[in-house]
Amino acid sequence: MSWAADRNGERREDARGLSIGRGSLLVLLALAAASAAGLVYWLTVGGATAHGGEVRPAESRDAGRALESGPAGEPRRADPAAQGDVHRPTTWPKVYDGTGTIRGRVQFPPGTSMPPRWTVVVGPGQLVEGRDRAVQREQEFEGTDTEFVFEDLPHAGYRVHAEAAGMNSLASEILLVRGSDNVYKTIELRPAGFLDGSVIDAAGGPVEGLLVTLRGETSGEVLETLTSAAGIFRFPTVRDGYYEVVLGNPNAPLVPPRELAFSGSSLQFPQQTIPVTGAAEVYAVGPEDEPLVDALVRGYGPTSFETRTDERGGALVRFLPPGEYGVSVTTDSGASGKATLLVADTEVRARLDVACRP
Repeated sequence: MSWAADRNGERREDARGLSIGRGSLLVLLALAAASAAGLVYWLTVGGATAHGGEVRPAESRDAGRALESGPAGEPRRADPAAQGDVHRPTTWPKVYDGTGTIRGRVQFPPGTSMPPRWTVVVGPGQLVEGRDRAVQREQEFEGTDTEFVFEDLPHAGYRVHAEAAGMNSLASEILLVRGSDNVYKTIELRPAGFLDGSVIDAAGGPVEGLLVTLRGETSGEVLETLTSAAGIFRFPTVRDGYYEVVLGNPNAPLVPPRELAFSGSSLQFPQQTIPVTGAAEVYAVGPEDEPLVDALVRGYGPTSFETRTDERGGALVRFLPPGEYGVSVTTDSGASGKATLLVADTEVRARLDVACRP
């Protein structure tokens, strides 16, 4: 049972079983007024985001960036191409039912000489949706003509960039769909960047003459160089993109390949350490014990190698992990031979004579 106060201050029972006072009634009226005001505000302002009863989803703020988690303690890496612009139409949903045009021009930073020729490439995108529908097109340019037009492109997700010897450009990702099928882009060609680093052995000394390979994960480009007497390697013209750095034989590297994302004018790769290795001299000998010059030498074991003999009939093979190797020698005249090489003591250079017969 509930009670209410009468005019004389005495409590009385309310017919509805509720305790109602003058203060409570004022509170209820205030709440009702606030609710009504909120409803009016939503209808006049908030409701403006609705279109035909459907609220369009907002584009992600990170829609133009492709991030991948790196090893523990290392920052996440971003696709260098993602640092360029990504064109995404505001129409929703995306409709791929026709063709479109990508047009634009190539420009060069102040003080940069225009190359004698360059190429504009349009192909499947890497970040935008619809890339599986894209086609590949190229246009080559010479002289001062910098305007490009790619017409009749199927609606799809595209990637456009420019290429020239010793130069680099930041790619743009473009989505061609109904309602956004004529896109203009400006592409800047700038001097390519360089990548350098160093290699040391297990004792901390510089490694000279080691093959270092830079393999492009997306472009397929392969660059090779040898470390200097100071153990330093350098690639002078590197385009933006993902790469693998391989030390030693690309098919059997001395350490697991390391990935990197290159973008900008320069990058210093972290110093690398290779494990303990040995060396061997392989000599090709004919039936009369004569040296066989320019004979092909192949070896298989903990790693593999391929080289040719010099004027002495010998070939120096370095950076061999300890172990047993099968060695074969063949000449252009058809002579051949096989032998087993054991690399056990990495402080002493092993020697192997391979007798070759027709």
